Amino acid sequence: MKHSVSTAALAACASLCLAQPAWADNSLITVEQIGGASTATVTQNGPAKVALVYQNGGGNQATVSQTTFSGGYVDLDTTGNGNVAHVTQAGELFAVSSNTATLTQSGDHNTLDLVQDAWAGSLNSVTVHQSGNDNFANLRQTGADNDLALTQDYGTNWAEITQTGINQSIAVTQAGGASVTISQTQ
Repeated sequence: MKHSVSTAALAACASLCLAQPAWADNSLITVEQIGGASTATVTQNGPAKVALVYQNGGGNQATVSQTTFSGGYVDLDTTGNGNVAHVTQAGELFAVSSNTATLTQSGDHNTLDLVQDAWAGSLNSVTVHQSGNDNFANLRQTGADNDLALTQDYGTNWAEITQTGINQSIAVTQAGGASVTISQTQ
């Protein structure tokens, strides 16, 4: 069962978060699990966050933790069996933060671990998408206008990406049995 967040749903969440005063605690958590023995843990702090986690097969694990002040949004969509995902989005050091993520794992035994920190004025973003079996991605971003998009289709791909400062962007596409390690700092 494939889930996608429509533009109207995102606009509704955005207007919900933006229409409230800055001190209001805006949250939306939706978790849907269908297969057996799957676990999802979502922890959100501070205003303006969404989460939406979907899992379809069995034995999937998802942990989402957002500590944010006017930032957030994750959309995790796992379909196969035995997939593991940890997503942590932190948020402001001194205000404006805007983490986003859209992570999709489709096959079996894919592993994903993302941490996005944010500095003032930060607009972190990520879109992953792993498709086949046994893919691994360990993505980190820290400050300012980071962007990242990883696509690993099919199986047994490996990736470790780390970005640290100011205006950075990475896009990686791998097909099968490929490996990449990227690190940018500033």
